[in-house]
Amino acid sequence: MSSSDHLKTDWTIKSLPQQCTEMTKYIDDKPVKELCVIFPWMVERVVGSLDGSTVGWSLSSLQAHSSDYSNVLEFLQPSGPMLKLVYKLQAEDYNFEIQVANLPQDNDPKHTFNG
Repeated sequence: MSSSDHLKTDWTIKSLPQQCTEMTKYIDDKPVKELCVIFPWMVERVVGSLDGSTVGWSLSSLQAHSSDYSNVLEFLQPSGPMLKLVYKLQAEDYNFEIQVANLPQDNDPKHTFNG
């Protein structure tokens, strides 16, 4: 079993603090090459998938001052593990492809470009 498989094992039954701790350890311990492979999966686990099949951490429903909120805030803050991972990947010039069909639609007329 690869180390990324180990991280993904039993993910749905782990508490949010456990998920933050395990992701942080993984980010701190693994080389950039392995982090590049697991990064899209990590993003989906945090914010959910573009197609809606993965809910993510339901960030908008976290209660301020709860332990889950504190853990997520620490994990996602600018000096936190998730953005440290982003900075590592940017330094190595990694790119990730997202299919246009998976991007959310914006139906707000204020955001229409009339070039």
